[in-house]
Amino acid sequence: MDDLKSSFLSTVSHELRTPLTSILGFTHMIQKKLEQRVAPVVPTDDSKAMKALAQIRGNLKIMNSEGRRLTDLINNVLDLHRMESDLIVWSEEEIDMQTVLGHAGAACSILFMDKPGVAFSQDISPDLPPVIGDTQRLIQVVINLLSNAAKFTENGAVALEAARYVEPDGIAGVQICVSDTGPGIAETDIDAVFDHFRQVGDVHQKTVGSGLGLSISRKIVQSHGGRIWVESELGVGSRFYFRIPAQPLPASARA
Repeated sequence: MDDLKSSFLSTVSHELRTPLTSILGFTHMIQKKLEQRVAPVVPTDDSKAMKALAQIRGNLKIMNSEGRRLTDLINNVLDLHRMESDLIVWSEEEIDMQTVLGHAGAACSILFMDKPGVAFSQDISPDLPPVIGDTQRLIQVVINLLSNAAKFTENGAVALEAARYVEPDGIAGVQICVSDTGPGIAETDIDAVFDHFRQVGDVHQKTVGSGLGLSISRKIVQSHGGRIWVESELGVGSRFYFRIPAQPLPASARA
């Protein structure tokens, strides 16, 4: 049954990705031609023509955005399936978490450019110990958390913090925290935050995603021998934490 499911997901994902790639490619080409050939010759004193141009630009932007969102959803479904089926080969290399956090912070800084009412800050301790793991997957976790914080915060602040921690048994590692001043999460919804295809709260007031980002993040963190959790209060905001030990637990002992 697992082999059949894997084959089905691989085939469907391929069949969906091929037309999506074409759609995104043609959308980009149309956007480019519109700005290069059409926009310059539209009379600026023709209000109807200018309005039509603006509508076309808006529609193309939506097509591009929705196409990329659908592509991300396909990739997330496949990622989650591979992780749950142990089909992913994890890299195991010494990682400088300063590099991971710097990359993720730079990648997400653009998300706050369209939100002047949201301040983005970073507080990274200089004494973070190196960890062993998959660099790209850990970057993915931080980007997922920052993207969610940016998506659901309209005013206030989003912060990325990192510090060294030491467990009572002496195990050291890196603790990451992404905090926001968004709507917060009700106590009754806390346990469902990391479930597949779940978005808690009033999704009609938010940009709806796939509901897989946090679930995938949990899988990645657990595969590194770490743990992830959230503390939140309605109307105040949320703080998402995850810890990665400097020396990962044996695979048999991971959550």
